[in-house]
Amino acid sequence: MNKIKNIIKIILENDSHDLIIPKGTKLFHGTVEDFEKEKIEVGIDGVFWTSLNKKISSSYIPVASSMVYTSSRMIAKPSNDTTTQNIQKMFGIEYKDVHFDEYNRVKSYKIADVFKDIHENEYVLNKKLINVERTIKELNKKYREQVEKEPFDEKELRNILEQLQSLEKEEKELKDKYYEINTEKIENEYVNTKLQELGYIPSNENDYNKNFRWKLKLKNYNLVPNDYKETGRLLTVIPKRDLKIYDMTQGEKIESDLTDLQYKKYDLFKKIENMDYDGLKISDYAQHETHGNVGHYSIGLFEKTLKDVDIEEEKASHPDDF
Repeated sequence: MNKIKNIIKIILENDSHDLIIPKGTKLFHGTVEDFEKEKIEVGIDGVFWTSLNKKISSSYIPVASSMVYTSSRMIAKPSNDTTTQNIQKMFGIEYKDVHFDEYNRVKSYKIADVFKDIHENEYVLNKKLINVERTIKELNKKYREQVEKEPFDEKELRNILEQLQSLEKEEKELKDKYYEINTEKIENEYVNTKLQELGYIPSNENDYNKNFRWKLKLKNYNLVPNDYKETGRLLTVIPKRDLKIYDMTQGEKIESDLTDLQYKKYDLFKKIENMDYDGLKISDYAQHETHGNVGHYSIGLFEKTLKDVDIEEEKASHPDDF
């Protein structure tokens, strides 16, 4: 009997759903919740969930408090979203006097200091370009007026054409510089550099304005490095007696089919509990950071069973792999 203490014995007689978990079997439960291990409780479904696999249970510890899907532009421009504002402050992007309309669209704001030089350069170039274009327009008008004169002043016409040629060259140079500045692109590149310094990799890199998409990790609504992992707890639940479990998975295969979720059959759980079982076994799915939905079996214990288990505890985090 000692050799099979930590092995589940399935009793299959007349299609019985009975399953015995021997005394001393190690079951695992991963969590970030703060409670005394001696006071574990069932959830709203009336069950305390465990698995026979440490890594499976550890995968229920989230990588971070939360995730946010965003873009370079969303972080670079003024925002009334608290999370975005926290990221902006972390990157030194602080807008002032920001006003939004009734649809939360930006009406007005003062440029963030970190982007001020970029916008000032753009403003100066734009002003020069406007003046040059205005002068070109005036000279073209003057040229037409001279041509219509009889006799026209050839020397004056030559002078106007020379000025136009010089100004058109200057106009092209200013336009090239102006489009090179592209404040939106530069602001996005600034954000991209900051995120890449934290280890993040964008999901696209082919946008003309460098407006990349990002999946970012947060802890308490604040951005953390990409290699951050939330520290949680792995509870080892050890029955002090043999447990009688109702096996809902008998005859089933674990498949990545989320259309019939056994962990949501609350009414059935209650019926099983009233049939004097200590818990139940279901087909379940863990969410792994890189592998997505991972099928596995879960063992759920009813409230009355929790008094008959010992609990051990250790620190744990979301596993890199299985």
